[in-house]
Amino acid sequence: MSMLKRRAMTIIIGVPLIIFFVYLGGYWFGILVLMISLLGLKEYFNLMKKGGWKPVVKASGYFFIPLALYAAYKGNLSLIVFLWVFLFAVFNLFPIFLPKVKYWESAISFWVIISTGGTGSFLLATRLLPEGFLATVFFFIFIWVTDIMAYVIGSLAGRTPLAPQISPRKTVEGAIGGLAGSTLAGLILACFFPLS
Repeated sequence: MSMLKRRAMTIIIGVPLIIFFVYLGGYWFGILVLMISLLGLKEYFNLMKKGGWKPVVKASGYFFIPLALYAAYKGNLSLIVFLWVFLFAVFNLFPIFLPKVKYWESAISFWVIISTGGTGSFLLATRLLPEGFLATVFFFIFIWVTDIMAYVIGSLAGRTPLAPQISPRKTVEGAIGGLAGSTLAGLILACFFPLS
């Protein structure tokens, strides 16, 4: 199956499914966000390996992210702050007490967890807003438009590699196309569906 067909199938099946879970909200949406976050974590760790870095204590991410999402779902700010500060401290201590752990690998591993768990927490918190359904759908629309435009522009005009060691097919032109597409989508949505 070609890349274009796979993307089309993802759109046809995935988009309505995600919008349905966003509509349901509550713990249903929380389960979806948890699954996406853990898959994102796994993908990030794979990218670390491709870049030549060794992920530090991978299990900590898989244990921590559900806790962070639970704290965000409950809106418990004290627990949210405690969890992230605690994780930050632990990853700073890893290189001190574990001689084989390099500081940069520990720092990147922490960034991987905060970027996946933090984004997931942001999604849950956004859905809980009074206009959370629309705001969350808009967020996904920006992701989809960015991906589609980056693929189309990259396929048609991509010449300059973006990060060849990590993803050889990504191009600077595709990245610019994706950013331009999501910006335009944001302007159009803001005109037709203004949020308070």
